[in-house]
Amino acid sequence: MIDIRHRITGELLLRVESPSLEDAALQNVDLDQADLRHANLRRAQLNGASMVGARLSGACLAYADLWGADLRGAVVVEADLRGADLRGANLERANLGNAFLLGANLQGARYDRATCWPRDVNPEERGAVPPPRTSEVVPSTPLEGRGDEPGPAEALPSS
Repeated sequence: MIDIRHRITGELLLRVESPSLEDAALQNVDLDQADLRHANLRRAQLNGASMVGARLSGACLAYADLWGADLRGAVVVEADLRGADLRGANLERANLGNAFLLGANLQGARYDRATCWPRDVNPEERGAVPPPRTSEVVPSTPLEGRGDEPGPAEALPSS
């Protein structure tokens, strides 16, 4: 039996009635903030799982199904993601530094400027979706009730 606990509070998040998480069926499970460092999740079914802020450093996720998983802010440093299915996963703010991604499917995986990738991985070349590129500055909308928004007489001239 394996207990998966919240990394900060120690609260029990999930109890798995198995001596290993290899091949575990954990679809759509909530593992937010879970401490799974060095866990063996080889071939685990984690599609749709929420793993926001989870610690997965050194974990074996080889050939795991992480399709559509939410890994925002997860620490996946030095994890084995060889052959993993990360299609459509949310990798915003995730730290994948030194992760082993050989053969991992990144098609449609979302990332942002804060996502840390292994040096040898170009996420766009692997099909991951980059953050939107903005070439122009969008003016902010004034807050109502502050008194600094333009009134009808102060409308901006049209071009």
